[in-house]
Amino acid sequence: MFLSVITSLYFLFLFKFGCIGPTTLDILIQRPKY
Repeated sequence: MFLSVITSLYFLFLFKFGCIGPTTLDILIQRPKY
């Protein structure tokens, strides 16, 4: 049940930041590459 809550929050987080701008998420994930 705890994992389901974490996955739901994670997908909601990805959905919000994906709607705002996927480029910002890519920069946050691949920061050392840039």
